[in-house]
Formats: sequence, structure tokens, C-alpha cells
Amino acid sequence: MNQSLLPPKPDALELVQYRTGIVLFPMAALAVFAVWWIMGEKNTPLDSLVMPPLGAFLILLELGLLRGWASPRAIWVVGLASCSCYLVASLCYEIARGDYYPGLPAGTYWLMSVYIFTFFMVRLEHTMRFSVIYFLVTVGALIIGAALAPQRGELFVNSCVQLVLSNSFMVVLLHLYSKIRGRYVEMQQFAHTDVLTRLANRRFAEASIERIISQANSRQDGFSFILIDVDHFKRINDTHGHRVGDQVLQELAVILSSNARENDILARWGGEEFLLLAPGRQGDQVTQFAERLRSRVSELRVVRDVAFTISLGIATYRDNDTMDTLLARADKALYQAKSNGRNRVESDVDMTERTVA
Repeated sequence: MNQSLLPPKPDALELVQYRTGIVLFPMAALAVFAVWWIMGEKNTPLDSLVMPPLGAFLILLELGLLRGWASPRAIWVVGLASCSCYLVASLCYEIARGDYYPGLPAGTYWLMSVYIFTFFMVRLEHTMRFSVIYFLVTVGALIIGAALAPQRGELFVNSCVQLVLSNSFMVVLLHLYSKIRGRYVEMQQFAHTDVLTRLANRRFAEASIERIISQANSRQDGFSFILIDVDHFKRINDTHGHRVGDQVLQELAVILSSNARENDILARWGGEEFLLLAPGRQGDQVTQFAERLRSRVSELRVVRDVAFTISLGIATYRDNDTMDTLLARADKALYQAKSNGRNRVESDVDMTERTVA
């Protein structure tokens, strides 16, 4: 699906995930190496075997973030999975040994941290799945370790019950958080989406225009600004009803989005007017593109075999342009297309050349 059909979901978490990983991965690696070194000969056989590679792997994940080998979210998933495997294995192993812990081993305190990081670092649709699997594996490791433990006193049993209850609480909390976060994402999406056409709305388009103009001023990138208006839209509503008028707008949105490129920004500007922001398109290239859009729309038929046409006004970016100056020239070109009979394309470049001539 072209990204102009549905504006991208705001994802500020990417930056948080990157910055958090840059700080925490080396800290976690340092903690692993420090514990392994301090314990020395008192390390369990499991820790002696696993902790050095685990610390090295956390450093590798740090390099992955810095070098951009994968997305921060993907790196966090790998990091959480590896740490989870170690914590669960350590829990099972040390409970089964049970020779110097009256309750549960000290590493148990770190089990809860996996849930906390899952809140923020795992993709929303995967948070519950990841946490439920982790919870079940943890309980399974606890049961296996307890079955193999040489002794199971009251303190040990109470510790196991508290561990299961606290983990259950975290899974429930994560579920509630996922619901709230999902609702927030939906609200953000709704705030930037036109309900009828499912295109970006004017608010999203204006923010995008300001961003692209800023990039163009700093890098001298060219782009064009196309205003698109349905011809005689009031007549369509009066003759066929507003339901057909809505279908006209929806069909137009589909054909525009299907012809837009991945980096184009398409939005419903207001009423029967649409806007297409085309980075990298200028001169004859954008005019030919606009002509193709006009021609394809003129061949379109909606319910009751209703035909309609569009007029298009093009404004191409000039040095030090603002959104207002671009919009003014595009609006003037669109007005010229309407005045010249509709179902046509007019460009600010062509209008300037005719004025000079």
C-alpha cells in the first residue's frame, strides 16, 4: 500500500529505543563481566560457560545499533530474547542445585526487568505474545528446578508462589498497557487521517510541506505542489446525491494514491480539493504526470455510471519559497485551469512563460 494512502504512524519510540540501547547495552555487558569476574571460582558451571559469551554478545548488539545493522527494535528483541534465555536457564539450574539458597537465587530479581523492557522495546502486536511465552517458560523452569531441588522448605515454596504471582501481575499490567498504547496509536492515526478518503488530512499535509521546504532550502532539492479539484462537484451532489458525491471522492482518492510514488505525499486538502506533493518532480516531468492523472480520472466511472473530471494546478518550488507562496501559485494555476474550460492541467511555469511572451 502506498504510504500516501494512510499517513505513517508516528513512531517516536525508534529514537527512544536507539538512545536507550546505546546506554544500556554496554552497561549490561559491564555488569555481566563484573559479576563473572567478582564471583571467580564461585561461579556456577553454567555462569562460567555462558556469561563471557553473553557479555560479548551485548557488546555486539551495541555495535549493531551504532552501525545500523538492523532497526533498534529488532536489536532489542534479540537482546531481550538472549537475556531471557540466560535468566530462565539460570533460574532452573540454580534451583535444581539448591545447595546454598534457602529461597530463590539472586538472579531472580532480574526476571522482572524483561517485562519492563518489553513494554517499550517490542513492537506493539508482539508484546503480549512475547511476555506470555516468557511467563510460561519461567514457570516451567521453576517447576522443573523445584522438582529436581534436594530440599523444598517453606521459604522456598513461598518464594516460588510470590515469583509466579508477581510475574502474573506483570503480564496483566502489560496487557493493559498494550491496550492503552494501541488506543493512543489509533488516536494519532485518526488525527492525521481524513475519515472519508483515508488519505492524509490537511494538518498532516501542512506539516509535511514545512518539512520538505526546509529540506529543499538546505539541500536545494526540487519538488512540485499539485492542487487537484473535482470539476462541477456541486452539480454531482445536486444531481446524484451526497452519497454519490462521497463515492466520487473515495474513487478519486484510490486512483490518485495508486498512481503516486512511495515518497509522494497525497492528502485531502478540503472539500473536493486534493493536494499531491511530489519531491523530485519538476518541469515537463510533473506536467506529464499530472496529465496522466487527469486522463485516467476522466475514464473513471462510479456508481450509476457517473463520470467526472478534475482540474490540476501545479506550482514548482523556487528558492526561498514558503508554503503560502507555493499554495498561492498552485491555487492561481488551478483557477486558470478552471477558467480555461476545466478538465485540464495548468502550471505556474507555463503561466509565467505566457506572461513574458
